[in-house]
Amino acid sequence: MRLSVTVVAVPILLAAIKPMRTCACSCVDIRSHRKDYRHAKAVFIGRVIAVHPLSDTQIETLENLPISNAIRFNVERSWKGAKTSQVVVLEYDLLGCPRFVFRVGERYLVYAFEKELISYTACTRTRPTSSETPDGERELKQLGSFWFRAWATINPF
Repeated sequence: MRLSVTVVAVPILLAAIKPMRTCACSCVDIRSHRKDYRHAKAVFIGRVIAVHPLSDTQIETLENLPISNAIRFNVERSWKGAKTSQVVVLEYDLLGCPRFVFRVGERYLVYAFEKELISYTACTRTRPTSSETPDGERELKQLGSFWFRAWATINPF
């Protein structure tokens, strides 16, 4: 009897302590659309007109954040924060995470955070508009809703 318990228990224990495969980046802190809208300083659709790599001295002024580029957009539609026809957003590089690259001439839905208008290219809602999914279409419909924007602004939870 004791041998049969050991024969069953040992493989189960080994399977439980087996190292799991992990990635260098995981998007565990994905907020709801409402919370992302609430915390963003700017939410807009824009077309990239210029990508400017930042120098090391410019990066140091941003509290050592891994900022790689300044992206200039022509704003086509704004729901929050982007009050001029052109906006410059800083691209935050989360090293080790899969991301996209901003390309001149392409359109993007942008969520920019902090007073410097920082946009993340990994684990974020910022994305090319050419890659719309049913969730993305629902998100654009929500952005167009006055009630969604009002509730996202007043509801702290």
